Amino acid sequence: MQHILYDKTDLLNLISLRDQNILPHGQLDLLFVLGRYGEMHGSNPHDFQVFINVLSTHNVQADWMVCAFGVNEIDCLLAAHKLGGKMRIGFENSLWNQDGSLATSNEQRVTDLLKEIK
Repeated sequence: MQHILYDKTDLLNLISLRDQNILPHGQLDLLFVLGRYGEMHGSNPHDFQVFINVLSTHNVQADWMVCAFGVNEIDCLLAAHKLGGKMRIGFENSLWNQDGSLATSNEQRVTDLLKEIK
């Protein structure tokens, strides 16, 4: 089960539910969502650090990934990748390539990300 989390409060609520044994204590699979539809500036590569801080503070081990809205999508994904996170990319979050051009397909979005990782 993947838990989709939009902010620090969501993550703290999830941890609380586990601490109360309402949710099982097995592997946590988390998706941190950065930015939102309609936000002028979308996401920022530092936005997910609050999630990482909460995991560390509460000593929670998790398999986590990041998705990010807007033109900074790839920068956010690369920052997550450097810290051991996984990356989710695609039109559901952003239509723009790293160079600011409008992407024509999800394949182009993935290719653009892969170029930056190498």
